[in-house]
Amino acid sequence: MPPRTTPTLPLAVDDAYTLWMYLDARIHDFPTAARHGLGARLLDAALDLVDTLLQATYAPRSSPTRRDALARANQRIAFLRILLRGARERHYLSVDQSEHATKLLLSLGGRVGAWLREASTITP
Repeated sequence: MPPRTTPTLPLAVDDAYTLWMYLDARIHDFPTAARHGLGARLLDAALDLVDTLLQATYAPRSSPTRRDALARANQRIAFLRILLRGARERHYLSVDQSEHATKLLLSLGGRVGAWLREASTITP
């Protein structure tokens, strides 16, 4: 029997998943009150980003649904940047941790932007 191959997801989805896992590991070090406030918002936003990118992945290639999902993903990325900035300024994340997460977001933003440009140039 041949080995099973799993379908691959777009790199943006993998990057968003990596960011979510990274943030999940960092939130445990937040003070208790911050875990339930800012930490929860960070994780919710990261999960929303993964979900939105999956919606774009499975939407028809030239559909407005895909373009809308990618535009929402861009908004989620901007929101995560603001949340990360707040976490760093409150000293819940170290400078290195914040920079790592920001680099992940920067890379992810580039992928989503390219995907959005591609989706916007395809005509049905």
